[in-house]
Amino acid sequence: MGFTAAGFIILLMAAFILLQNNKIQNYITQSVVKNLSEALDAKIEVDNVYYQFFNTILVKKLYLEDLQKDTLLFVEKVNLRFSLPHLLKGQILIQSAELNAFQGNLVIDRTGGSNADFLLKALSNPDKTSSSGMAFDIKKLTLKNSSFSLTNPNAKQPAKAGSFDPGKFKFNDINTDISVNFHKQDSITFSIRKFGAKEEFSGFAIKDVKVEAVYSSTGILVPILQIQLPNSSINFDPVLIGYDSVADFKNFSEKIHIMIPVRQSTLRLSDLAAFAPDLKQAKGSAVLSADLSGRLSNLKLKNLKINY
Repeated sequence: MGFTAAGFIILLMAAFILLQNNKIQNYITQSVVKNLSEALDAKIEVDNVYYQFFNTILVKKLYLEDLQKDTLLFVEKVNLRFSLPHLLKGQILIQSAELNAFQGNLVIDRTGGSNADFLLKALSNPDKTSSSGMAFDIKKLTLKNSSFSLTNPNAKQPAKAGSFDPGKFKFNDINTDISVNFHKQDSITFSIRKFGAKEEFSGFAIKDVKVEAVYSSTGILVPILQIQLPNSSINFDPVLIGYDSVADFKNFSEKIHIMIPVRQSTLRLSDLAAFAPDLKQAKGSAVLSADLSGRLSNLKLKNLKINY
């Protein structure tokens, strides 16, 4: 028994030593990339991959193309932490990811679909990605110095030039830590411990966000939500987002019902100049509280209190 155990340990150590070899690492990388590209029917490119003892993979220059041959995402550097027990079974199970200089590009079409639908469908279908030998159970996601852009021709255009445009925006300098836990019965809890970003075209800036939320097939409960703007602090009681099914998000403004209780918050009006340019020169702060409820197309405001 002792010999068998010692032999297994020696074999395991030999495998880890071999994985330090660049040629072996690149061979495994190109094999996984090729299988993933075929599984997704999309172009994937990776510059270099380095295995770091025991359970970390460093990926440099990861590129993923959407089905329209445009960039869906590019990442300068990715640190992936994987499950060692699964690796010993010949599987790669990614459990956490740290993305440096991530660039995401989401495009919504006229039907409400997006250029990322094929990827989300594949990730939700284990049989689709298992052929590559790779699976995902990411419980922690970190973004550093990243950017994200969205184009949505269905969104309402802003009333004034220079205002925040929900149909075309790009957030830069994104830094955030996100934790996710998957539960039975289609329930997911997630938290954001920090989030900072600045929108490129309107100048709207977010200093920090803290969120605790629970997702289910019929609603999202947000018991903790705090938003810090450059000179403002906005606090909320539990927020509820209700829907009959996930398909309702394709008609968000008409189908999704929200309840947003804003509790005593300090708001510097100039922080909202991206949405109302006339506020850019506004001075002073307001202390307010209010209750917002209804659908985005017909929101109702109640119990509004403002001290300016």
